[in-house]
Amino acid sequence: MNHLVKILIDDDGESIPPEEQTWCLVSPNPICDTPRTLCKSEVLDIDTDAVWKSKTVKKGGITCQDCIQIVKAFKAVKL
Repeated sequence: MNHLVKILIDDDGESIPPEEQTWCLVSPNPICDTPRTLCKSEVLDIDTDAVWKSKTVKKGGITCQDCIQIVKAFKAVKL
């Protein structure tokens, strides 16, 4: 399952224009103590002034090009 967020108001209290709002992947990093977006490491907790929508999807759903590029880079790693 992919946990996604769309930031509506950033942590500085500024509204994100609708045309710039994208669905970002919440980093699945188990070491991270607080949920963060994968692309910009924006903190997603109650202590921030940010406002966001969230959703969980079975597959896909990411519209943030930065998140997509990071996921592709990890998928390219050969183990």
